[in-house]
Amino acid sequence: MSTMRAELAPGFVFLLVPILIVLAHSSRLYAAGSSKDAAAHSPSFGAWLNSRQSRIVPFRALITGPNVQTAAIDGKISISLDRDRGMVTVLERGERPWRQNLSAIRPWKLETANVVGDSHREIVLGVYKKNRFFPYLHPGLYIYEWTNRTLTPIWRGSNLSEPFIDFAFVPEPHTDVLAAVEIKASGRRCLATYRWRNFGFVRETRSGDWNRAKIDAVKNGEVVVHADGCRISLPIGAN
Repeated sequence: MSTMRAELAPGFVFLLVPILIVLAHSSRLYAAGSSKDAAAHSPSFGAWLNSRQSRIVPFRALITGPNVQTAAIDGKISISLDRDRGMVTVLERGERPWRQNLSAIRPWKLETANVVGDSHREIVLGVYKKNRFFPYLHPGLYIYEWTNRTLTPIWRGSNLSEPFIDFAFVPEPHTDVLAAVEIKASGRRCLATYRWRNFGFVRETRSGDWNRAKIDAVKNGEVVVHADGCRISLPIGAN
């Protein structure tokens, strides 16, 4: 994969966003050591963090579909997730060239997609963990490539623009589109779409306003959402 250059753009989402917010308020936040101390130094950052934390759902609320999930990397290689055990396995012609227990990051969903536009399918894991900038358990998105017979991380995002509870990729000619069910500040659900831009995702659209929503299927360039007891098909724009 070619070397990628970071580019800031409106709606740009990647792991360094919290760093920029922290730096904008006070360098003392790095020495604070906890979210409570950080909030004390910077009330606006603390309020922003608390708003996000209040919208996080428990791990069990993320669980849909079969426990064992399998997706193709290419015609000869596939990858599987045993969600209960946290075990991720790469399968190639009946063999297992790579296997690892990832229960520490609590993977809950597996997909493969042409994320970065290099004509290869990357591995995408929905995870549930804490990190330095979001010190509470929350859904995140980890993206890997299969290279040199191992999984190599490309992007390990703490969050999208808003806390999310489900995701899927819509195939398109150049880069697949990420669709995510997010929780707005009001607590209601919406469907947001993102595209990869150099080293992170840029949100393009946001639609819907529901009490409950999960992604039911992706077909014919549309995302089918099961929302408030109805199945709603939302078209995703082409590149």
